[in-house]
Amino acid sequence: MDRLKITYPIVTRDYRQGPLENLLMNEKSSQKRKIEILSYLKENFHKDDMRIFYNTLSGKGDESRLFCFGAINQMEKKLNRRINDLSNKISKCDDLIKKSEYESEMAHLYWDFVYYRLISKDLEAFYLNNAKLYVQKALKIDPDDMRLNLLLAKIDLKMKNFGESAKTFEKVISNPLYKDSALPYLAQVYFEKRDFKKLRQILDEIKDIKYNTKILSLTSLYKGRRCLIKNEM
Repeated sequence: MDRLKITYPIVTRDYRQGPLENLLMNEKSSQKRKIEILSYLKENFHKDDMRIFYNTLSGKGDESRLFCFGAINQMEKKLNRRINDLSNKISKCDDLIKKSEYESEMAHLYWDFVYYRLISKDLEAFYLNNAKLYVQKALKIDPDDMRLNLLLAKIDLKMKNFGESAKTFEKVISNPLYKDSALPYLAQVYFEKRDFKKLRQILDEIKDIKYNTKILSLTSLYKGRRCLIKNEM
């Protein structure tokens, strides 16, 4: 079995990709079946599910549309309630360690609004700025908290602060526990910076790069650029 694992790489595919979305968008699919699928996705929420919910929201089935609207609205209210709750706790907290924990959670809550695409583009900057503000506050207590540093780097990447993002991602990949999670994002940073020498180095470090969905579109663009350069020469 060990030899088989080496010879035949393990390839996984997100079950949400394709079939479920096609079924939900198919007008011939029963509303009962659609509600069952949406209920499952709601209980096991993933970033990509938000696209499915919004697509279903624009469909013709009234039951599934109402379900999606309710699920999105419920998620927004849940995040806002927790933000208000934590805001009150932070204002009354004198324990610096506990306060840092609250600030860390606040940063992740504001980031979730962006991550799950719950806000419009014109509000994105507000939520990103708040997420970054609370990350920086929390990091004052523990500057080497890699989970927070990873979030900070993602926020700067989203804000197109590529220099700051690269610096933080480099710090994160120095920790073996977070290296694999951070490398695809760091590759994106260097692609945006047009630093293709470092991009190549990062791509060489990413495990199972052919099957890494986070980096698939980027590697396709990179290969296309290399081919263009060769043709020009």
